Amino acid sequence: MDEEAMAQQGRSLPEIILLAKGIYVWLVPLMSFILLLAIVGNGLIVLSSRWIKRPISSYNKLCISLALIDAWAALLLMTGLFVNSYMPIVLGIPKRDECAAAVLEIFRISAMLTSNLHILALAIHHFVGILHPLDYKRYFTTSRQRFSIILFWIFPLFYVLIWFIVFPNDGFRNPACVFRFYYRQPFRFCIFISFLIPLLVTFVVYIMILTRLLGPSRNATDGMCDSVQNEYQRRMKSKLKLIFTTLLVLSSFAISWGTCLLYFVLVCREGCAFTYLKDISFETGLAINGTVNFMVALKLLANPLIYTIRMRDFRKSVSSLTKCIKSASGFIRVFEHQ
Repeated sequence: MDEEAMAQQGRSLPEIILLAKGIYVWLVPLMSFILLLAIVGNGLIVLSSRWIKRPISSYNKLCISLALIDAWAALLLMTGLFVNSYMPIVLGIPKRDECAAAVLEIFRISAMLTSNLHILALAIHHFVGILHPLDYKRYFTTSRQRFSIILFWIFPLFYVLIWFIVFPNDGFRNPACVFRFYYRQPFRFCIFISFLIPLLVTFVVYIMILTRLLGPSRNATDGMCDSVQNEYQRRMKSKLKLIFTTLLVLSSFAISWGTCLLYFVLVCREGCAFTYLKDISFETGLAINGTVNFMVALKLLANPLIYTIRMRDFRKSVSSLTKCIKSASGFIRVFEHQ
């Protein structure tokens, strides 16, 4: 913490630590509980993929990978809260250096960018599948999709890692892992733009899809017989349901991570619109940080609920998985009683 800046606000370091301890002692366990539920929920989606009807559609494969990255992000966020906040402030266990925090931050930011790329890929799948269905299988082959998913996981990780190794005597090139660049505007602006561009492209793609579906398609059934009209309307309803399900995931993602990134780019210690501990007090920063992290935790928990409530394939697969778990637990109890 910047002791000089806190002194200018009339606060001493012990006072700040006492204030933070009073909040972290209940906030971190509460958020950890929500994040644990998010890990379990997303984990069920991933594990239940075994019971999804084969062959698994490209859309469902992306959803499974997205659930896996959400579970990973929840685990990272929960670990970061414990290592960076609960241990040093509540338990009084000092950090020897910032290396562990740096590693967690690399994975946390890359996980957010990976989720963003997955949602963009879902939008592109919808665009081609709905507006150019005859070209869908030609564009989205199994090998291309596998390569894309691997790229979505690896590229953001290396992109973020470069920032931590490129500057002399900074980041991992500093023996104590003092990453000064992290608190400056250039790094934060680049991460924000890397998040914003795919998100805006995703919204544009869905606007194009909905414009096409809800526009001329209203009169598309004219001249069709009743059976053909019913089949057409059923398919349209199914497509719209799938799109709105993805839009729910997209909206929760944009609101939670978007708010988090907006605070990230606007408030820092050097070069941002607001300077931390000068323009933004410690109490205000703590309140905003807690709020945006809480929103992210709720978002990570919401996605598996959206999948199971609105998507029949995942609803059936999760139901099959839970039945299997109940049967296994019942067998174990019977075995123990014998």
